[in-house]
Amino acid sequence: MHSLSLLVRGAGLWGRSVLLFAERLSSRLGDRLVMVAALDEEEPLLYESNVLVVVRERDEGVVSEVLRAKREVEREFDERVTISPLITTPDDPAVEAFLEEAGSVRRFERGESH
Repeated sequence: MHSLSLLVRGAGLWGRSVLLFAERLSSRLGDRLVMVAALDEEEPLLYESNVLVVVRERDEGVVSEVLRAKREVEREFDERVTISPLITTPDDPAVEAFLEEAGSVRRFERGESH
């Protein structure tokens, strides 16, 4: 879990909410989750999003789990944060553009031992 701490580096409420969001996604999606990247701040948005969620395959079940985790985390933080996820796959050109702007990135690799 140590590398997840990158998400909260100096980011306060926003960083803690993204950390919790990434943890929820990791436990729910398992090896279907490739990466979570967050902008340094909740706004301004990039591609109308502030968190990039990269999954191996984007299907209805994955989207549903991501949106469920988003709503849960926002409720846990008393609606003081708004997570706007961009849910995509590794081959989407938006990934590279988002990563150039992202303040923190957490990659999930199969067989990872953190």
